[in-house]
Amino acid sequence: MVIARAILDERLLDLPLNNLFWDMILENPIHLEDLKKFDKQLAQTMLSFQEISNKKKEIENDKNLSIKLKKELIERLSFNVLIYLLKLKILILQIGNFFRSFRN
Repeated sequence: MVIARAILDERLLDLPLNNLFWDMILENPIHLEDLKKFDKQLAQTMLSFQEISNKKKEIENDKNLSIKLKKELIERLSFNVLIYLLKLKILILQIGNFFRSFRN
């Protein structure tokens, strides 16, 4: 709230803010490389999601695989997604706790 008010009032704040924060405020595109500078673990999780998505497309487009095998392979990928979603939830909770620590 304080940062938003300072931006609206065009006031200077002496806060060490990450460049990723400013890119988000200015609506600049954010890439995985930018995220790595902020949180390597979160970036790695997002990269894993990208790899799973690419693998799913590869399976779907493979004309040499039967429909049954495609379904099985995609189900295995779905399990990996669940694991990464759990990791992502833990990361989000950790980030939330980090920012809440500044309020106290």
